[in-house]
Amino acid sequence: MGLFGRKGKKGADAPELPDIPADAPWSSFADAAGRQWRSGDLRGAVALWKQSADRWDGKDEGFLRVYRGIPRRFSEKVVSDISKGVLHPCHQLAELESYMSLKFPDVTASVCRESFDSVSSKLDRMDSDDHVVLLCMNCFYLQIGRMGWAADIRDVPLLCRSASALAERS
Repeated sequence: MGLFGRKGKKGADAPELPDIPADAPWSSFADAAGRQWRSGDLRGAVALWKQSADRWDGKDEGFLRVYRGIPRRFSEKVVSDISKGVLHPCHQLAELESYMSLKFPDVTASVCRESFDSVSSKLDRMDSDDHVVLLCMNCFYLQIGRMGWAADIRDVPLLCRSASALAERS
């Protein structure tokens, strides 16, 4: 028995990922990531997006379109799910953003910042206090993820300020 549970016990919350052949192109993993996300499994989607990046040759513009489209698709789903009372584990997007910035430093797309900006811009459209709280919580989780994966600790106060400004607006 380990300090936090049984030794060797597999985590119950490990994502169930589809079986994709190892030699499949990046697009197969990106498509599977989209399906995983639409089913509500952001953690699994991030794992698949990372595998997609591993198979990308660095040249195919289609990959960049898919990657740069993540904030839009993510924001649309988050905002539409607010009315259902759903809070997404948004902080996991920061892992993908960090992974991409390390693997492909020339690929400039701030998935978390763009998602934060897009979701927070919908604040005035929320029709109840509960929806405002859910919108803010999704945004705060994005910032927490960015703080956890920050390459430069000096970015953390800036992230806190933007979260604080959103809290003040709400």
